[in-house]
Order: sequence, then C-alpha cells, then structure tokens
Amino acid sequence: MTVALSTHPAARRLPAARWFTALCLLAGLLLPLFAYAAETVPEKTPLETLADDLRDIDKQLAKGGYTEDQLKGWSDRIAAERVVATDCVGNAEQTLLHLKTGLTSLGEAAKNETGDVARKRREFTKAIADQERRGAECRVLTLRSDEITQRVAGLYKTALAERMFAKGPTLFAVLLDNWLNVVTLGAATAFFVEEHAGFNNLSLTEWIWFAILVGAGTSLGLHLRKHRRPRVVTKLTTADGEISVGVSLLAAFLHYAPRLFAALTAAGYIYLLTYDVDPVPFVNMLLYGLPVYLLGLLSIHVVLAPRAPCRKLLTVSDAHAQAMARRLRVLVLLTYIGYLLFSTLFSQQLPEAAYLLTRGVYAALLFLNMIWALWLFAKMREQDELRWVGLLMAIMLVVSLGAEWIGYRNLATSLLRVVVGSLFAFGVVLTFMRLFHELYDALEQGTGPRPLRLRQLLGVAPGRPVPGLVWFRIATNVLLWSLFGYTLLRIWHVSAGAL
Repeated sequence: MTVALSTHPAARRLPAARWFTALCLLAGLLLPLFAYAAETVPEKTPLETLADDLRDIDKQLAKGGYTEDQLKGWSDRIAAERVVATDCVGNAEQTLLHLKTGLTSLGEAAKNETGDVARKRREFTKAIADQERRGAECRVLTLRSDEITQRVAGLYKTALAERMFAKGPTLFAVLLDNWLNVVTLGAATAFFVEEHAGFNNLSLTEWIWFAILVGAGTSLGLHLRKHRRPRVVTKLTTADGEISVGVSLLAAFLHYAPRLFAALTAAGYIYLLTYDVDPVPFVNMLLYGLPVYLLGLLSIHVVLAPRAPCRKLLTVSDAHAQAMARRLRVLVLLTYIGYLLFSTLFSQQLPEAAYLLTRGVYAALLFLNMIWALWLFAKMREQDELRWVGLLMAIMLVVSLGAEWIGYRNLATSLLRVVVGSLFAFGVVLTFMRLFHELYDALEQGTGPRPLRLRQLLGVAPGRPVPGLVWFRIATNVLLWSLFGYTLLRIWHVSAGAL
C-alpha cells in the first residue's frame, strides 16, 4: 500500500532543525576547550618582546618608507625595553659570581669524594653553564639594541636635517608673486567670508538672544567685581608681610570677571547652537579662543600691572613692570591673531603665495615683539645671570626670523617652538614654586584657618615646627624642576634613544 508523504512545512523543516541542534551541542562542547587552549597560551617574556620588536624594527628599516615620527617612536621604544636586557645581564653576572663562589668552596674534585659532594658539584656546574648561556643571550640583545638604536638615531638625524633645511621661496619672491596675483587674493578672501565666516549659521532671533546672554554675563561680572573684589583685597598681605599669590589671582579674576563671563557665555552659546557644523566656522574659532586670550591678559595683570591696592608679584621697578606689561599684552594679542590666521579655514583658503606672505609678515611682527620683550628682560636682570637667558633667546629669535625670510621655514618654526615653549615652561615652574613656598610658610607659621586646621590634624602644637616640612620643600623643588626638564625634552623633541 502506498503511504502518502506529509506535505506540511514543519515536516520538511524537521531534519534541518535536528542538524542545527546537533551543531549547537557540538559548539557548546568545543567552546570550553578552545577557551582553555587560549588561556594556556603562555605570554611572552619581556626579553622575548624585546627580541620580537628588534626583529620587526630591523625589517621596517630594511623595507624603508618610514617617517620621522616612526623613527622617534622606535628609538623611544628600544630605550624603554633595553632596560630589561641590561638588568638581565647584571643579574646573570651576580648569580654567576655567587655560583662560582659556591663551586670554589667545594674545593678540587677528588676521586673518593662522597656522592652528595659530587652531586652538588654537578648542580653548580650545570647552573653556571645555564647562567652563562642566559647572560650571553641577554648580552646579544643588548648589543643588538645598541646597534639598531644607532641606526635609528642616524636616520632620524638625517630626516630631521632634511626637514629643517628644506628651502622654500624667499620673502622677496613671495612679495613679487602676490603683487602679480592681487585679484586672486581678493577673490579667495571674499569666498572665505561668504562661505566659512559662520555669521549665517544663526538666525536674527538667535543673534538677539546671543546679545542678551552676553549682556547678562557682563552684568554678573560687573556685580562680582563691585561687591566681592573689595572684600578679597583686604586679605592680600600674609602674616609675614608678603603678597599672597592666591589672593592676587582671585582679585585679578574678579577684575576681569565682566570680560571673562561675557567671553565664556558667547563661546558656550555659539557652541551649543553650531557644534555639529563641519568645518568649524571662523566666528566659532574666534569666540573659542577669546577666553584664553583674556586669561593671558589676566596673568600679565596679576604679575606686572595689578589694579590697586594689589601689588605686582615681581620685584622690579614700576617703570620696567609697566613697560614689560605693554610688550606682553601686544605679544598675547599677536598670539591670538596667529591662532585666528593659522588655526582656522582662513589660511587654507589663501593661495600658497598669499599664505607664505601672511606667515612672513606675521613672523616679523611676532619675533620683533618677542625680541623687544626679551631685551627689556635683560635690562631688568642686569645684576644676575638670568640676563644672559634673555639675550640668548633674543639672538635665537633673530636667527629664526632670518631663516623665515630666506625660505627655511621649518627651521624658523622649530626655533620659535623652542623659545616660546621653554619660556612658558619656565614661567609655570616659577609660579608653582612661589605658590608652594607660600603654602609651606603659612603651614609653618600657622597663619590662616586652613593651615591651622591642618596643623591640628597633624597634631602639631602652636609655636612648634612641623616635622619633616623641610623635606617636603626639597621634594617639591626636585619634582618641579624634574617636570621642567622633562617638559624641555618634549618641547625640544629629544628622543629617549639620544640620551
């Protein structure tokens, strides 16, 4: 009798479902095995990692096509990992010396020595052979590291020299090119204002709200400056007659509060409404940089030209302080203008000749202002060795400006980075040293509510010295100057392999 096969869809899917179930069970059984195998794979030792990295770097050097940043990264990596091989050599030599001393203590081998002595002698001999082999392997890695480090350092110096001394058109050639292409420069400027200025990103209503909020921020700052600053300046002088840096900073902040609050409100408002606009419009970049510009003015204000009754923090004459403050205000303004010129889309829209001309003129203004300020700094420090620092920096800036004008722009940029970065780092270190000096003096003398509470917390009786405070002073100075040295190495782009 013929049996009719079922045509129900579930009947056709039954074999496939069974196969799927079987595969899931098989995967569930094999998955723990694969996980166990992955867990049991031994990790590489630091020496194996060093050997693999040296092998990879050697292959990359043989292939070529590396960049300057890659060479610097390889040098830093080898310098960091080479310590493992150096420690290995030192440990192997110490262990080998200990083992040889133990073997020597057993004396010369004799025919009738006991089994324990013979076994110990064999153990010493085997351990010495193992340590000699390990020491040789580590010495090979050390020598290989030195060899590749020298190759990388040589290639890095060559690449750096090629970049530094790459010559472009001189300032005279750039001026001549722009004179012949005035129409192109005007068209590029008009296109930038129309397309990337960003004034059309907000409606008229939004601009009205912008003005209202900026006015509210300014009013709040004026209120704080009028009612809070007089109270703050009453605490300006410490118990020993010195000027408190913290109070001076707070008083300067309150003096600049109307402008700071207005700038922060404007930057925050424009960001919230146009954060998704790409590329970032020019007006956004202008407002984002405005608070930083005001903070620069605030720093000059508190150090050199504070508003009465505050006093300047530097022990220089009023005439020198006012003159230096004027120079530094111009420097901060030029820095802000440079940010607007070269960190926005404006420089990208200019023709190459116009960009180079803008850079050359800006470099002249910036470098001459810095030389102007450094020359005054040298006059202010005629009685100590720091005047030579100002003169040296001024000479470097003159060389940098000359390099910019004759076409060596990479060299000029590097010299500017070294001068500005070093001066900024030096100023930050001196500021922090002054702040910590005041903190430790207040803690030692017990002046102020916070130092008194801290002395009570430490269990120090009134009139008694704080134990170990001198070591805190020494440790703070060492830490700050160490950070300063590390920062200089980063600013000067010194690789670890060059040290």
